[in-house]
Amino acid sequence: MTLLDLAQRVDTPELLDEGQGSEAEAYQSLEDLRRLNRFLFGVHVTLHPLTQWLRESPKPVTVLELGTGSGQMAQALARWAAHEYQAVRVLALDLIPRHLTLARHWNHMAETPHVLLVGSNALHLPLANQSVDFVTSSLFLHHFDEDALRALFAECRRVARRGLVMSDLWRHPLPFYLYKGLAEPLFVRSPITHEDSTASFRRAYRPAEIARIAAFVLPEPQVALHFPSFRWRLTSRWT
Repeated sequence: MTLLDLAQRVDTPELLDEGQGSEAEAYQSLEDLRRLNRFLFGVHVTLHPLTQWLRESPKPVTVLELGTGSGQMAQALARWAAHEYQAVRVLALDLIPRHLTLARHWNHMAETPHVLLVGSNALHLPLANQSVDFVTSSLFLHHFDEDALRALFAECRRVARRGLVMSDLWRHPLPFYLYKGLAEPLFVRSPITHEDSTASFRRAYRPAEIARIAAFVLPEPQVALHFPSFRWRLTSRWT
C-alpha cells in the first residue's frame, strides 16, 4: 500500500461526484457507502444525537439532510420516527440528479413516505429563513474548502431554527490505513469507491480544523471523534 501524506488537506475531485461511470456503477458505489455506513456505525454516529433532540422538540419537526446520496440517512431517520411515533418530516437534498434518481428508486424508499427528495445546491438553499428545525449531513463537508464551509454553515444557520449534526471522515493515517487494510476489502465492491476513498481522506478535515471553521458561524460547536466509524461528529444547537 502506498504511503499517503495526510498532513495537509488536498482538494481532489471524486469520480462519483463528477458523474463518472454508468448508472449501474454509480449504484454499486452508493451501495458500498450504504454498507460502510451500516457496518461501521456511520448511521448511528450521525443520527444518535439528532434523535435525542427530536424526542425533546415540539412536533411536527422538519429535518434537512444535505448531500443525501442514496438517501440512506434520510430513510433511517424516517424509519426511526415511524417506530418512535414521532412526527418528523425529512427533506433529503442533493445537487446531483443521478443520485436523486437512484435514491428515488432504491428498494426501501417506498416505505419512507415522509422523505422528500430535493435537487438543489446546499450553498444556496431554496428554503425560507428558519423553515426547518435541524440540519444534518454525512460524508458531505469534505467536499468544500474553508470559505465554502463558512458559507454552508451560514446557510444552515439561516434555515434551521434549532441546530445541526454533521459527521465526516477524519484525515489521519490511523483511520486511513485501518480503512484501506480492513474495511475496504470487506465492504467495498466498486472500483469507483476504491478510487474515491483516497480522495475523500485527502479532502477531509481534522477535528480541530472543522471546529475552528465552524466557530466563525455556529454557536458553541462541539466536535468529537468516534470509532470504529473513522469519523468525527460536529454538533451545534442554538435553541
